[in-house]
Amino acid sequence: MEKSVGNRSGFTRGRERDTHRGNTAVVSGYLGYSNVGDDMLLEATVEILHRYGVDRIVLSGAAALSESSFDRAEYLPEIPGSIGGLVRMLLGGAYRRDVVRALFMSDLYVVAGGTVLAGTRLAVLRTWLIRCLIAKLCGCRIVFLGVGVGNLNRCSARLLVRLILALVDRCSIREEDGWGVVNRLLSRNRTVLSSDLVFGLQCPATQQSNPSSTVRQRKMTVAFCLPYFFPAEHSVIGGAADCAAERFRDAIAGFADRLARTGNYEIVFVPFQRPYDEREIDCIEKRIGSPVRRAYLSGRWNEIADQFSGFDAVVAMRYHSLVFASLLGIPALPIEYSDKVTSLVAELGLGRFAVKYYMWQDVRDAVTPELLHEKFGALMASGTQMRQDLATRVAALRTRGERNDALVREAIEMAAVNSR
Repeated sequence: MEKSVGNRSGFTRGRERDTHRGNTAVVSGYLGYSNVGDDMLLEATVEILHRYGVDRIVLSGAAALSESSFDRAEYLPEIPGSIGGLVRMLLGGAYRRDVVRALFMSDLYVVAGGTVLAGTRLAVLRTWLIRCLIAKLCGCRIVFLGVGVGNLNRCSARLLVRLILALVDRCSIREEDGWGVVNRLLSRNRTVLSSDLVFGLQCPATQQSNPSSTVRQRKMTVAFCLPYFFPAEHSVIGGAADCAAERFRDAIAGFADRLARTGNYEIVFVPFQRPYDEREIDCIEKRIGSPVRRAYLSGRWNEIADQFSGFDAVVAMRYHSLVFASLLGIPALPIEYSDKVTSLVAELGLGRFAVKYYMWQDVRDAVTPELLHEKFGALMASGTQMRQDLATRVAALRTRGERNDALVREAIEMAAVNSR
């Protein structure tokens, strides 16, 4: 998790800073790893902070590596997340002192988005515990915005989550299942149920798609948004995962080729996280006999929405590809590869169209080109009733997402009271 970004424009180590707190936040989280979805999480977070008068934002660590740039933002290395990093910070080093100074001069420490409270890797939970402890010692109010909850089956994972949330002043959980898990963990639960931060971004009505509204004289564009598989590194079932991944790639390639050969569809692969997703696309493209192309999303949300709205349907394995498609009213065939996608599919009411393929667990449908084609056909034939139901569910998630704003406002008010 330690990821230094060095010195970027907008932050100067020797620069004079204000000698008092006020309207400042340090932002961290699973942000900035060349991932389009993470960049939109960061944009949504910055919008909320600006909306409530936070005019100085310090992006910490990986968040500073975002492809997006923000006015009035400064950039810092990551806050130490290990005992060794903490000791090195205390012993000195200019950039480590800058981290402490930034926290000390800030009202808020904001952790935005991502499956932060996941028990699959205890080292990650220990990292967030140490970072929250440092922020608290520096006098910051700690806010977790729209974070996800992962596997907490182990007692040690549940203990670490309890310790983290004991330090957090305000916390919103993005999925109902995860919120229920946290409710059962804590006797005094200070968390609220919200939604993914991207649901808070404004979507111009002109960018919402309705493929059935007009007679199309061109091929329909089907976007495939797939993550890269890391079977050797992440899988708990060893070589079986390699074989399953190969069968899955064959199924995706066969399905894409079948669509392309009808002459009615153009196949587009959309890498969300470069260069990793492109490796997966390379593996699949070699198996397709028909022409395909790639599309790259870039820019701020309005530009991303404009680019994404050019697709007529989406094969959505990437979590935020499903979020984008639902916001823009684009039919999406979900592939559930993790609990977070499964939870989102349930909340969007798309379960009957979903295909289950958990990359790191032995939880999979027998994925074949025929199964994918059957699900896709049912999706495209679902008509206006499904789209109306989806629009209603998205509106509910957007309303729930307003709680993220409320948490930031409350934390700022708490900080203002304490500073008097």
